[in-house]
Amino acid sequence: MDSTLNSNISVGLPLDLLVYEKNSLKASKLVTLDESNPYFQMIHQLWGERLRSAFNSIDEPSWTGANKDKSISAPAKKMGAVPINHPPIKTKPVKSKTKSRAVKATKIAKTAKPIKKAAVKAKA
Repeated sequence: MDSTLNSNISVGLPLDLLVYEKNSLKASKLVTLDESNPYFQMIHQLWGERLRSAFNSIDEPSWTGANKDKSISAPAKKMGAVPINHPPIKTKPVKSKTKSRAVKATKIAKTAKPIKKAAVKAKA
């Protein structure tokens, strides 16, 4: 909850907490949490402490490869060539008269092969 508040600008206090029992859609508990709520203050404090503790308990990586269990310098698995820029794929526009044809036309257009431009001879 605390990490979400810090990492997502669209989430903020007050928070509404609704609890319902398993296999029931009846709300049994509803509370609004704000910065003065004791439970929220406790979570806010403990979350930060425990998160720092967990982070600090993780061993540093081995940059030299001396410790194989913690080595960060192991080579990555080969993925093959990864293209950086893709030219846009041009497809023929498909006109349709009905909604169902439009959906089919869209699916066909997405899977269509690119159109090759034919050379045009200039008239003399």
